[in-house]
Amino acid sequence: MAPSDYIRIRTGASSKHPSYSETVQGKPYFPFLEADPSNELTIKDIAIEFTQHFDNAADIAINKVAGGNTNVLYRVSAVSGGITNKLYKVDFDDESAAVLVRIFGAPGLIDRDIENSVYAALAKGGIAPPYHGRFANGRVEGWLEMRPLEVPELGKFNKQIAEQLGRLHVDFIPETQEEPTMWTQLRSWMDQALEATFENDADTQRAGDLDLGSLPAALDWLQDSVVPKDTKTAFCHNDVLAANVLVSSDMKDIQLIDFEYGGTNYVAFDIANHFNEYAGGTDHGVPDYELFPTVEKQREFVQTYLQIVNGSKPTDVEVNALHVEVEAFVLVNNLYWGLWAVNQGAVEGCNDFDYLLYAKHRIGRYRTTKS
Repeated sequence: MAPSDYIRIRTGASSKHPSYSETVQGKPYFPFLEADPSNELTIKDIAIEFTQHFDNAADIAINKVAGGNTNVLYRVSAVSGGITNKLYKVDFDDESAAVLVRIFGAPGLIDRDIENSVYAALAKGGIAPPYHGRFANGRVEGWLEMRPLEVPELGKFNKQIAEQLGRLHVDFIPETQEEPTMWTQLRSWMDQALEATFENDADTQRAGDLDLGSLPAALDWLQDSVVPKDTKTAFCHNDVLAANVLVSSDMKDIQLIDFEYGGTNYVAFDIANHFNEYAGGTDHGVPDYELFPTVEKQREFVQTYLQIVNGSKPTDVEVNALHVEVEAFVLVNNLYWGLWAVNQGAVEGCNDFDYLLYAKHRIGRYRTTKS
């Protein structure tokens, strides 16, 4: 199995030279080749190792494009530009050969051996962008000439996103069938958040103001009394926010990206997560819940989703049943990302993104809507 292959190669390698590689899932794995976002030469080294389109690093320049919160993403380009620490593209004579260089973030929160093996399988199945291989702290992916949606645009693509999420839940079957780990993950993040330390007194005080000690009981209540015991499961994306939905220039085609939080989960959680992302907040830490989808928009999504999953038009009873489950998971999802943000704030600090501000709003949203 691929995750264990990564571990075996790292621990049993005959050489620790950056150029040492072995093949996993049909693609190269360089366990000791690291990219440093503050050093453009390391990005050039990644481009050379994985593409072989350039004879030396001097032929490659580094250009910034848009980026996200968890990972540092690079689109390294053979055009003029200056280095930044977000996104870069590698451009070649053949535009189809362009690649995205991704440097992993969220240390300790995501098992990258599992995540990368899943991504490779998703890419092989045509669900995720192409996968070219992995290095010590990231991977190289195919570049898509599309742009991410803006938060206010999510409603315009309500049906298209429902269709793609439905196809993901139906079409992608992981090699190993696992039980959902959402509750386990939540309680792990809960324990981590309760023990978290922060880089300054102000952040420590802000974390204390969240009253995290009251949340274990909230998790018990949600698991025992709110979420149905027989809710359906599938391989889920778990992070369908605006930035993880790309749209073509003609506004006709979309593509889900960034499956790093993907895994077996409750399908209603995946939908609930998407509804919460209508409010945004991952750019400046403050969601706008005036943008939360109306009941009519939610039901349109659920009906479209069920049409894909069932292969026929769903009944009102089926739509109502799934919608009720989604409403329950909206509460869970607010705690999920609230606790994630607390832990991110402890690990990465709040200078580049105010994780504790985001946590305040997500946990606050749970408290104001649970009644």
